Parts: sequence; structure tokens; C-alpha cells
Amino acid sequence: MCIVVFKSNAQKVQFSVGRNFTTYKLINTSNQEVNYLKPGSGYYMHAGINRSFLDSVSLQVKSSEKALRFSQKPGYSKLLSLLTYSAGVSLSQLNASGDIQQIPLKYETDYIGAQVGLGAHVKLIKRLEVHVRGTLSASKLISGNQQSGNNFYSLVGNSHFDGIKLFKGFQIDLHTRLNNSTNLFLSYAQQSTLISSEASTGKLDFNNKIIAMGLEFQIN
Repeated sequence: MCIVVFKSNAQKVQFSVGRNFTTYKLINTSNQEVNYLKPGSGYYMHAGINRSFLDSVSLQVKSSEKALRFSQKPGYSKLLSLLTYSAGVSLSQLNASGDIQQIPLKYETDYIGAQVGLGAHVKLIKRLEVHVRGTLSASKLISGNQQSGNNFYSLVGNSHFDGIKLFKGFQIDLHTRLNNSTNLFLSYAQQSTLISSEASTGKLDFNNKIIAMGLEFQIN
């Protein structure tokens, strides 16, 4: 599915897998933070595209006239070639565990999401490059359960977990070139919810840290 969605006009296609470390921040109706929940981890999978605002090599092939105009503005052209935009889809788990009066609690959730980003990439040495970007994303619960003692409850329809969750954050990718068309990269990202989820028990926010590894393919 991702190949069909992204291969049209894509400059670089990325696929990555990793772990998502999530902290639940729950504020009760008395405006006090509840601390019985501990951070949990879950899988993270992402597929997307990453493009420079100006690809001089591609521009020369498509339009020599435009390439000539940009060559007459080297400073502007260099800035555009460093700036990037990205889009992608992801599957991730936002999990947590804890206990209340020695009654164990466990939350396991699966979210599907879409993400966009703006950033810049800088070459460090010949085969090493760093890419930094700010991100905005939206995620929707596709399955989720809460375990309380020996009982299990579905989180689908729960106002704290269901609905569209909006996140802001940043991501840092460290790339190394394997060959002319393939890069290996390590990724670190942080995300936090833009809007708290409200219910009768209070407000809930998610704070995520993501560590992933992936491959990036150049498509001409």
C-alpha cells in the first residue's frame, strides 16, 4: 500500500521500525497529577517520503530553463536544496502500566497515524548526513484494552483514548550511505499531544519518545 501511495513524485522513500516509549500524564478533576501509571513501550513502524524543496539534478533533467534561473541565485538555491518536507503513515503502540492499591493496571493500544514535517538536512562527511525536522501528526485508535486486576475492558469509545489525537514534535535522523540509491538511518523523535483528552476522571496527555532504524531509497 505504501509503495503505491508514495512512489508518485517521490524523491526518497523511507521505511523504519523501532520502539515507542510512552508516558501518560493524567490530571484529575482536582487539577492534581496522578502518578500511579508508569511509562510503557511498544512497537513503531513508519513509511513515508522525504523531498528537498529544490533538487538541482532532477530540475536540470526536467527543465533546463528553470535550472538556469536558479543557478543565477546560488544563495537562494542552496537554501532551498537544504530545506525539506516530508509525509508518511505509521502504526504504533502507546502503552503504560501501573497499580492502584496493589491492583495491577495495564494499557495496550494500537494507533494508526499520518505525519507531515518540515526540516533541513546537512552533510557531515562524505557518507554521513543529519536530517532534523519539526513534525505534526494525527493518530486514531484502532484497538485497545485496559487490564485492571483480572478484568479487561475495551478502550474503543473511551474519550481518553479514542478519537483523533494530534501531536507536535521533532525528529532527528542520522544517515549513512550504503550505495548511490540506498541510505541506512537511525532515528530519534519526541512527540506530545497538542490537545488534552478530557473525561469525567480528568485530562490525559501522551508524551512519546521513539527510537527507530530504517532504510531510505532514492527514486528517480
